[in-house]
Amino acid sequence: MRKFESLWHYLPSFPEGDTAFPSWIMPRLRATFALPGMTKVDNGNIELGYEGMPSYEYRGEAELEIPPVLLGYFEQAEAAKPILDRMIHEHGEQKPYQANIIDPYDHAFFALGAAGVTDHYESFRKPALEEIAAIHRLFHGDVVFQLESPGRTVTMETIESQEERAAKAVALASDLAEFVRRMPAGARVTIHLCRGDWEHTSWMKQINGYEPVVLLANAIVAAWPEGRTLEGIHLPLAGADVLPLVDTPDMYRQLEQLTTDVPIYAGIVHEQADAERIVTALTQARQYYSRPFGGLSTSCGMARMTEAEMDRALRLLAELMERVTG
Repeated sequence: MRKFESLWHYLPSFPEGDTAFPSWIMPRLRATFALPGMTKVDNGNIELGYEGMPSYEYRGEAELEIPPVLLGYFEQAEAAKPILDRMIHEHGEQKPYQANIIDPYDHAFFALGAAGVTDHYESFRKPALEEIAAIHRLFHGDVVFQLESPGRTVTMETIESQEERAAKAVALASDLAEFVRRMPAGARVTIHLCRGDWEHTSWMKQINGYEPVVLLANAIVAAWPEGRTLEGIHLPLAGADVLPLVDTPDMYRQLEQLTTDVPIYAGIVHEQADAERIVTALTQARQYYSRPFGGLSTSCGMARMTEAEMDRALRLLAELMERVTG
C-alpha cells in the first residue's frame, strides 16, 4: 500500500495494491481449477495467456462450491487495515479502503467458459458476496468496492452489430446491477472496465473505437440499484499493448455519447508511454468529453506490473495529476 502514498492527495479511496495476489485472476483460477469435480478437457496451459487458456468442465455430483477464502479478499483487507489506519493518522485525513473484487462474471467465464455463467454462476457470485459483506463489516462501511471486469468490456467489443451491442449492454448492465443489489445496504462501488492484461497483452490487442464501452457505461448507470452508490466508472482509453492513441483524434468522438454525471476515470496512463504522449491523448479526448474526468488511471490494474513498471506508472500518475489538476 505504501507505494500508492505519493498519490494520497489525489486518491478518493486507498487500494491495498493486490500485492498478496499478483497477476490478478491467475492465482484464483489455479485454486479454482484444483477444486473437486473440476476436470480439464483440453491441452491448454494457464501460463500461456488468453490464447492458451485451458478449458475445464465441472463434473462433480453436487453444485460447485467455491470457499470464500479461496478469493482472499477479506484476508487482504485484514492485512491492509492497520497499514491504512497508520497512514490516515500520519496524514490527518480519512480515506476509505478500496477493495478490489474480480467481477464474478469474469471468474466464472475464465474458469468454465460460457457454462460458468449459464450453469454455475451462483457458485461464483455467492463467495464474492460473502467476502464483500465481511469487508463491509470490518471497515464499518467505510470501504469502496471496485468491481473489475474486462470480461464485460470484451464481450461488448466482440459484437459487430450496433443493435446487438446496445441490447447486450442492457443485459450485461442488468446482470451487474443484480449482483450489486445483493451487496450490503449503503455499499459504495466503482466499476473498473478494461481490456485485460496478461503478460502485457490485451484481450483484443487493438482499439477500434470506444462506442462499445460507452454503451456499457451508460447502461450500467441506467440500471444501477437504489441504496448502493456508484462512485465512478473506469474507462479504458488505452490497453496493455496499445499505448494512448494520438494519431487518430476522431477516435475519441464516441466519448460524446457518455450521458452520465457519474465520475469517469480516464484509463489513459500507460507505463510504456511518456508524459507528453499521454497529455496529447488526454487533450484529444477532452475535445469530446466536456466534463472534467474524475481522475486519471492506468489502462488496467497494477497487479499485472513488475515492481519497476509500477514505480514508473506511479511517477507518471503523480506528475500527470499535478499537471492536470494542480
